[in-house]
Amino acid sequence: MTILQKLLWVLVPAALLGACMDDGESDRQGIATIDNNLAADGCDLKITIGAVDYAPDATSRSAIRAQIHGAQVTVPVHYAPTGRTGQVECGDLRVLDLPEISVTID
Repeated sequence: MTILQKLLWVLVPAALLGACMDDGESDRQGIATIDNNLAADGCDLKITIGAVDYAPDATSRSAIRAQIHGAQVTVPVHYAPTGRTGQVECGDLRVLDLPEISVTID
């Protein structure tokens, strides 16, 4: 058996195992503060979990609008990073580029 074959016997299973492992990104729980304060020069649906600000994905945005009434609420959520960057519009003509998440309110 050549060195290359031995290397393949080690690297291929290791790569497959790594691809199958959960990276912890799929589903998380947390307490979110959702700002829906665009009318008062705030930002439209900016989600803060811990000390990190997020933008909701399009599906989450619609669901949040149907459930949340008021300028700011704090609620328990399930969320998962999408791996994309989302945009949050702010009343002072700023647009924030933030990590995007898929989120459901508990």
